[in-house]
Amino acid sequence: MERRLCSIIFIFISILSYSTLTYAQDSCQPTQIHLSIGDTYYTVSQNVSNQLSSTQTHDNQAYLVWHAQEVCSFTVIVTEVNNPKNIFTFSPEYFNEFDHDFAADPVPPKTSSGTYHTVVYTTLLKNLNYDVSYNYIINNVDGTLLQGPFVFRMTTPFVQKKNKKFIVIGDIDASAIGMTTINRITSLVKNNVNEYAGILNLGDISYDLQDENGKRGDKFFESFQEVLTQIPFAMALGNHDSYGQWSFVNLRIRNPLYIETQNHYYSFNWEGIHFTEINFEYFDKVTPEMQEEIFAWIENDLKAANTPENRAKFPWIVFITHRPIYCSYIEQGAIPYHKWCFSFYGVRKIWDELLHKYSVDLVLEADKHSYERMGPIYQNKTAHFISVDEDPTHHNIINPNATVYLMNGASGQNYYTPSPYQPSGFAYVADVRPSYGLLYAKKDGEDHHLVYEHYVSSTNEKIDYMNIIRTNSPPTNPKDQGSGWTIFIAVVVIFAVIYFGYIYSRRADQEVRRSGYFRASERDIPLVQLKD
Repeated sequence: MERRLCSIIFIFISILSYSTLTYAQDSCQPTQIHLSIGDTYYTVSQNVSNQLSSTQTHDNQAYLVWHAQEVCSFTVIVTEVNNPKNIFTFSPEYFNEFDHDFAADPVPPKTSSGTYHTVVYTTLLKNLNYDVSYNYIINNVDGTLLQGPFVFRMTTPFVQKKNKKFIVIGDIDASAIGMTTINRITSLVKNNVNEYAGILNLGDISYDLQDENGKRGDKFFESFQEVLTQIPFAMALGNHDSYGQWSFVNLRIRNPLYIETQNHYYSFNWEGIHFTEINFEYFDKVTPEMQEEIFAWIENDLKAANTPENRAKFPWIVFITHRPIYCSYIEQGAIPYHKWCFSFYGVRKIWDELLHKYSVDLVLEADKHSYERMGPIYQNKTAHFISVDEDPTHHNIINPNATVYLMNGASGQNYYTPSPYQPSGFAYVADVRPSYGLLYAKKDGEDHHLVYEHYVSSTNEKIDYMNIIRTNSPPTNPKDQGSGWTIFIAVVVIFAVIYFGYIYSRRADQEVRRSGYFRASERDIPLVQLKD
């Protein structure tokens, strides 16, 4: 009887111990693993040291971020694929134990009334070489394998003969509609990961991160994990990412210069392109003093990017944001007026001038749940450009004199999808089907090309192709190429006005003479005064 009792106690303790161990392993299991580009993609530019904080080394090639349910000890083992003896060991440098009680919020989300708990770990991957493939695993501190192996490669910041492609998405969630795009991207990367540099996300992810007591955001990043463990991404924050003073998105997202700017404005150089990002939703709501600081930061960044030294290494400048500057789509019943695309210029006029001043080549924007590709625009007007193809879905734009605009908010979500509409206004192509884009730079002799292709996610049908071509080395200010023509046209117009004004006044003078209206003392009085 005593032996039987001891056996029962032993079995109970074993089961309890196993359950405790299993719980501990589950609570420390990394989830939502994703890579994003590191600070070296910023510091590789010239003349940027005055933009940096002295408290951060900025020497990481990538951020590796994941979630767990408890505070645990981890190690990340990185091994070079073609040189297994080259091994790096990292530990998370930051962790954030995050708890949120939705019931305490003034206006909680409709689908959230409980609590959300997570612990987020951030590891800075350093001393890696560009364009080299690495394996990595995430272990418990005792060496137990928890996740991996994964293979990744951080591609070059610099221009090449043909650079790798960026996958461009915006306004996307993990609903059945959004999964059409996520599954397509997963297939692309799985079939040929070496063709892609990374993902550019134009904002509004998950719809919304805080919904379902925060689990909506978890589901989105778990759905994207297969892709984001292999290629990194960068993101422009959107209005639907702002809940909790941006806390739910900043838990997960690490863009370059995160310590300085918390994802609201930053820049980086990747595959021959200089990218500058701003969160207009944040900018519009901060103090005037903070707005001046942000604007000055962006201007200094674009000024540095547009120097001959930087243009030689990064020939293209692309501005990324969520809220649009230009678009043509009008939401049905959109009241108030500021929701209408054609009204945005008045709000963003200072940015339109800034982008033109520093010769920004392309703007990527989202927010409206459609795809629109426009031409070069400046001061709310279509600027001059040469196209060698009359088909509006296949544009070769040669030496444009203003910034080209492109809106991709149609990657797929279950929040709101507009009805199909025809392109109008500035737009050459418009489509509302779930879709994604590919952006890449290439060099052909002395000519530089910035190519954008757009695809329907369900069928992978290409519905748009745009190629911006610079027929010489990117100038310090390519927009100034049109200034000579502008002056010439202005001079011609002035002379024409003077000439036809003279002819008109002569004829009027003759008519008045014939009618006997003139007196000798009145012949030197301007015609406009005679009409009073």
